[in-house]
Amino acid sequence: MRCVEIPSVVAFGDTPQEAMADYQGCLEIALVYKIEEGEDIPLPTNDDQRTQQVNIRLTAMEKLRLEAVSKQQGFRSLSDFMRAASLGRAG
Repeated sequence: MRCVEIPSVVAFGDTPQEAMADYQGCLEIALVYKIEEGEDIPLPTNDDQRTQQVNIRLTAMEKLRLEAVSKQQGFRSLSDFMRAASLGRAG
């Protein structure tokens, strides 16, 4: 399991129930840490259907680098990584 709002929160389990229990604990720790450090708590993502698209051109090496970073940070896809990074910078 992974938290979309806090991509560093990743949880695992042999069953969905174990993964959910691990996820809840990890998310709680991450939120407590953010509060203690004075960091902003991210707003929950909404369930709005994404219908708009933005296209950017990258070199093959740029794309490989971004894909590697997105996987390393626990994102499901390069699109999710780019959306989170862009919106984070936009405020």
